[in-house]
Amino acid sequence: PKPDIYKLNTDGTHSLVSNKNGIGGIIRDHKGNWILGFSRKILSQSPIATEIFAILQGLTFVVQHNLTPLQVEIDAKEVRRLLHDNNIVYANLLNACRHLLRQLHDPVVSHAYREQNRLADQLAKSGSFLEGNSIMQIFDKPPLFVGRIWDEDKRGVSTTRLLP
Repeated sequence: PKPDIYKLNTDGTHSLVSNKNGIGGIIRDHKGNWILGFSRKILSQSPIATEIFAILQGLTFVVQHNLTPLQVEIDAKEVRRLLHDNNIVYANLLNACRHLLRQLHDPVVSHAYREQNRLADQLAKSGSFLEGNSIMQIFDKPPLFVGRIWDEDKRGVSTTRLLP
């Protein structure tokens, strides 16, 4: 992020087969330092709802800890679009996100490729394996299971993206 800006990355993982759904996210400062991470198992009817819930949880932490100004990155293009459109199916979740975004002075929500969102993805996957749907894991430092990804992220190691 630019100087004096916090960055929030969120992700959701949704499995129709195992019903193991999780959300995760990370908040960093402008130097890339870990401020807060989270993982949680959730009940969800769709991948879109899971992604939106991840954003909602991340924005909630940002508001609670007054981490502004902010930029937001997500890897779900459809969810980014829905934040600007009306959708009856996800209206409650979207409206809650929009409310928090307004409180945060409407930060930019941009798309990040999956390869750029690996930390949030790993946190979401971890959340999907937690016992019970109400347990939230909050990390004030990088947990061991993201060690390699965190190290690569801090060093700016890029990941190859295969295009069709």
